[in-house]
Amino acid sequence: MKSGNKSIRINGKSVEVTDEVYKVYTKYDRKMRYFEKDLKQERLVYDELGNIIKRVPSREDSLDRLLDESFMQFKDISENVEDTVLNKILAENLHKALDKLTDNEYDLIISLYFHNLTEREYAKRQGVYPNAIHNRKVRILGKLKIIRIKFANPSLNGK
Repeated sequence: MKSGNKSIRINGKSVEVTDEVYKVYTKYDRKMRYFEKDLKQERLVYDELGNIIKRVPSREDSLDRLLDESFMQFKDISENVEDTVLNKILAENLHKALDKLTDNEYDLIISLYFHNLTEREYAKRQGVYPNAIHNRKVRILGKLKIIRIKFANPSLNGK
């Protein structure tokens, strides 16, 4: 090897090059390794005791990693304003309709649908047969349906 010349490894073979070529080669070799490895791998910063202080994520994200971590760039897309407003209006109408029920009817619907009691459990509390509770429930749900229809169409209130 001549003085001032250096060698680099290309495809496993040592090749003699000038200083100028060596500098350019090492510069671009390091740049290539940076893009291939450093950008794609996350790094961990440790304290003196070996505990992880901070995780420095890679600058290149893969779709798989984002899906694994349940990454959400934006708030839930499936949530839209129209559905939220409509659900609030329907809930408001339901509560208005529930207020029109008698105390016994109201208690039955609240127990079954809001307190998650079964018809058998409610029947046992009331001391009646479960089929009697079922028949009451069906009748009350029909009544609620009529009340809600009247709320939706105020012109039917006189009928």
